[in-house]
Amino acid sequence: MWFKSNNTITTGREIIVDAALGYHLDNDMNLIIDKVSDKTKGEYHCAIMPQDVRMKIFLEIGEEPKVDHNGQAMVSASALCLMLALLVRELSFGIVSLDKFF
Repeated sequence: MWFKSNNTITTGREIIVDAALGYHLDNDMNLIIDKVSDKTKGEYHCAIMPQDVRMKIFLEIGEEPKVDHNGQAMVSASALCLMLALLVRELSFGIVSLDKFF
């Protein structure tokens, strides 16, 4: 099950919120948000039942990527912070280790 704050988004494979928000599930039951906006930012969590195992995710909206005159995307400071936060999270869960990078 997927929730946003205390509102249920999915029960199994069934999406039970407004389709205009652009939520869907991939084959691995990951929640995909097609239309990220201020309406979709906030606290999400998934729960695996009946064990009630939960994981929280916070979606924040930052700056749009900027494109230089050659059409190359320029990474903003907020994107770099997000990538660093994800790396720290994966290190803390033991998903990756620093020896993979060096």
